[in-house]
Amino acid sequence: MAQDTEQNIVNGSSRSRSLMKALRYFWFLLALGLLFWLLNRIGWGVIGDAFVRVGWLGAGILLAMGLMESLLDATALKAAVGHKIPLFRMLTYSTAGAMINVVIPMEAGEVVKGTLMKRHMTFQDAISGTILWNYLFKLTRPAAALLAIVVALALGHDADEYAALVVLVASVLGFLPYLLFRLLIAKGVAGLTVRLVRLLRIIRKDPDKVIESAKDLDTKIQRFRQECPGDYFRVLAYGFLARVVNWLTWAAAIWLVGLDYSFGLCALIYAGISAANYVVMLLPARIGLAEGAVYLLFEFFGLDGGLGLVASVIMRVKGLIVNGGASLFTLTQFKKRDESK
Repeated sequence: MAQDTEQNIVNGSSRSRSLMKALRYFWFLLALGLLFWLLNRIGWGVIGDAFVRVGWLGAGILLAMGLMESLLDATALKAAVGHKIPLFRMLTYSTAGAMINVVIPMEAGEVVKGTLMKRHMTFQDAISGTILWNYLFKLTRPAAALLAIVVALALGHDADEYAALVVLVASVLGFLPYLLFRLLIAKGVAGLTVRLVRLLRIIRKDPDKVIESAKDLDTKIQRFRQECPGDYFRVLAYGFLARVVNWLTWAAAIWLVGLDYSFGLCALIYAGISAANYVVMLLPARIGLAEGAVYLLFEFFGLDGGLGLVASVIMRVKGLIVNGGASLFTLTQFKKRDESK
């Protein structure tokens, strides 16, 4: 009887995983279908003309800016884990995680980063550093968006005042994930999570040992700023600069597709995109839905939603090339290492 019960649990768990995988593929294909429908609605001739306007020089500029953003993020992550990994190697790990985040929602790429970094340190230290980076990312992104709004208001943006007010409120609300994360860490987020899954009987082996490790992780997060103020500042500064570079890259993409918008308006658009990302992050797909959100944002501002969508697609291609290239290098190196064993 006990064996039958255990086998039923295993079969149920397997069916649940299969269902989740099927749903993930469904949402991914649905999002791609939405993107294709929007592009077809705009017209492939318009899209082709926009790509021609960008040209090879424009593509090179966008790729260089994308690489700079990735390097800054990798430098911030390097500081968060204690400088134990060479920068270029950290770049490959960081971009591999970014690629996973494109396909799988809920920041699954952060787990991938921690898994890759455990080759250089304990898994607990790798996850701790990744959580620290993610914790401060939740501060730097809304901070950069808020700065963009200040710049837009100072320079002028030519957008509807109501739309600007909505983006301002959304950007302020963008600090809520950081504040929530900070509150949970203060209360012991890891320990609380482990206790919850223990209560639900998800953890079956050595739960006390897992809880003890979680407590240690909470302590490290709480003491990071006090014990490593220089590294804390570097994670914060490099992460913020990465978001500013992303802002400037969006402005460049908007100009390159032929939209003659002021820098102030581009800043306001970036703030709106940053706020929209919080909603997209909760959905089970990124590609397609994020571009659709940009299209709606441009329309909300009363701007050219079609070319806004094209700029978004160009930004997506830029990210796939930059992150995909480094991720491919990571996989190649690991394959060579496994073959040499």
